[in-house]
Amino acid sequence: MKQEVYLKSPLEEILWLLPDQGAFKLGPHSLKKSKIQDPPAPYYVNLRNLRSYPETVRKMAEVFGNFIHSRAVFDKIVDVPTAATPFVSALSVTKSWPMISPRMDKKEYGSGQKIDGVYEIGERVVVIDDVLTNGESKLESIKILEAEHLFVRDIVVFLDRLEGGTVELEKAGYRVHSLCTIDDLIGLLSRTGRITDDIVEIISMYRSGNIRYNWPNSESNFIYQIKPASEFITRT
Repeated sequence: MKQEVYLKSPLEEILWLLPDQGAFKLGPHSLKKSKIQDPPAPYYVNLRNLRSYPETVRKMAEVFGNFIHSRAVFDKIVDVPTAATPFVSALSVTKSWPMISPRMDKKEYGSGQKIDGVYEIGERVVVIDDVLTNGESKLESIKILEAEHLFVRDIVVFLDRLEGGTVELEKAGYRVHSLCTIDDLIGLLSRTGRITDDIVEIISMYRSGNIRYNWPNSESNFIYQIKPASEFITRT
């Protein structure tokens, strides 16, 4: 008999979908620009995969729209390419909010513009991204925007990994708003029985900075399995 699970909000409905859509995986993963002595992260959040699931992208746009509307004042929305591009584009269309995109590559032909889209000097923009780790990719995008004399005050991310990014961005003078944190995702998967207590412990050890923690070998990969959503009946 399938277990019934109650999802409390549209945000939890999105979090529930992430493992089955390849956007959240368990197991040792190296992070971008991690140091040699850093332990591998026991999970990986890859929201780029969601572009293959238009219904999830639509839900994300709806949740983002309600969230941003009450927290930021802006003239245009900005995606941090390319993970955030699908749902920021959907947000632009559904809310009729103009969108621009900083070019992370150097354009060597045509106009050579550094930002795609139409904008005016002095306009207020809100920067939107999928995941926040250390904040470096946000600062790279903001540098391009501010060089074109656009005003950035607010940064909105879907999920904060709680690894120092918020602190670094706030030190740089920006306001950070997160729809959810890794604790929200792990908490949902744990309380519904989709992941084991062992993996929750591993994540806790990683978060505490215990680099001596012995990661399970390949013979123990069963603990990295996440029960598929098909084994549950969801209620909202």
